[in-house]
Amino acid sequence: MKNKIILFLVLCFCFNLAGFAQSTVHESVKFQSKKLGKEVSYSIYLPDGYNSSERYYPVLYLLHGTYGDYSDWCHLTSIEKYAQNHKIMVVMP
Repeated sequence: MKNKIILFLVLCFCFNLAGFAQSTVHESVKFQSKKLGKEVSYSIYLPDGYNSSERYYPVLYLLHGTYGDYSDWCHLTSIEKYAQNHKIMVVMP
């Protein structure tokens, strides 16, 4: 019985890691903004399975504070874990 429990826990851990490994965070992506007249950087989180899925995902837009930038949410919070748990896209301009 003890061996079955250990095997179950190991399998759960492996499946959990596989789910996180497939998610993607694109940092320092850039586009040319016509309205601002300059290049703008942003980060975006895409949940696992996004590229092969046909479903619609909710999108959360997170803005930084006065002295921050687009990378703050990725480096200073656990936004990737939150987004993975809730199966959402997160855009951080």
